[in-house]
Amino acid sequence: MGYCLERAGIDYVILERMQRAQVSKSTIQLSSNTLYTLEQLGLLDEIMTIAKPISGMTLRRQNLSIMGKVDVRYFKDRHGFHTYSVLRTEFCEILASKMRQDRIRWGQYVLEIVSGDAGVQCRCANGYVEQGDILVGADGAHSAVRQNLYKTLKEKGLLPKSDMDDLKVTQNAIIGLTRPVDLKRYPDAASEVAEVHIISGKDTCPYTLWISPTAGNRINWSVSGPLLSNGKAEDSFMWSHFGPEEITKTCRLISDLQIPYGGTLGDLIEQTSED
Repeated sequence: MGYCLERAGIDYVILERMQRAQVSKSTIQLSSNTLYTLEQLGLLDEIMTIAKPISGMTLRRQNLSIMGKVDVRYFKDRHGFHTYSVLRTEFCEILASKMRQDRIRWGQYVLEIVSGDAGVQCRCANGYVEQGDILVGADGAHSAVRQNLYKTLKEKGLLPKSDMDDLKVTQNAIIGLTRPVDLKRYPDAASEVAEVHIISGKDTCPYTLWISPTAGNRINWSVSGPLLSNGKAEDSFMWSHFGPEEITKTCRLISDLQIPYGGTLGDLIEQTSED
């Protein structure tokens, strides 16, 4: 949205929680709708240099036997584009490079929102205050922006009943991205297309693993499940930020999971930075 406002000549400010773009550790998928938009914005060619097309998904049991497959290679003919996987940080860096850097306020964690006839004011954890006409919240369901919006709507009697229940955290996820891997051991990492493998969890082993090669001969992995004890809405801020102790504890729980490339997830964890 920031780049669209830039192109339209509309003044804007982005309050970004991170100090700077983080080390890449997760991927996002870009479908045809998004890719057509990027093409209109003149960004497609540059995005394609960091993208890897996805050929399909394979759903597996814990013993790695195949439950089913979804082939998405036909997307190119039907929708005009393959679905592509890109590293989130590299994607954001390209977008940020197209915008005026003085419009991005790094390290601003929004804690409070005050709105009135004169517009809206955002107050950040470090004391920084930003004033504007319109606020667009893009920081997740458990964010300060969302909590403040819901509080204001509830006070005015405008919050739908379905949104009044506490947000419950019943699943956690840990995500990792390896360094470039040995292609003799992991030849799939060098493939021109990526196949996503989903290893489904069961009662005896309730962790679900998503694993896929990505650009740069690396492998992206994600494990979701009851990795830590559950929390409720009042704990929401903390649950999105695992500390070193929680990460180490969680990695011990999931290191023995088998992966379709041979070996275990622990082999990939050893090749993944802790940043």
